[in-house]
Amino acid sequence: MESAKKPAVLVVDDERVIAWDLREMINAMGYDCFAIASSADEALRAAANKLPDVVLMDIRLKGPVDGIDTARMLQAKYPGLRVVFLSAHSRSDSAERAKAVTASAWLTKPIRATVLRKTLEGILG
Repeated sequence: MESAKKPAVLVVDDERVIAWDLREMINAMGYDCFAIASSADEALRAAANKLPDVVLMDIRLKGPVDGIDTARMLQAKYPGLRVVFLSAHSRSDSAERAKAVTASAWLTKPIRATVLRKTLEGILG
């Protein structure tokens, strides 16, 4: 008997401790956090290796490309890809630029497991 495929989640955050914590929470919820990326290049490579069902995307990343532009590139390459933006700051500072990206949700750090669970359940069913 074949088991159901776990929804695949890509975490993109340049703060490794936060990314690891998110991966542990995601996997404990029964999803497959298959990769962690800290830059746009890493995120694009990870998505090319395994298409995620949802991407948790920090606004600020290592390198010259931020999370908003990375999400825009991913959605251009994979139409319909669901993105949840993560930020330590209020939505207002990046909201104007983020309008070009279809975001499924916007979470403010620190992210609580209960909020993350409700968000992922709402997006992934």
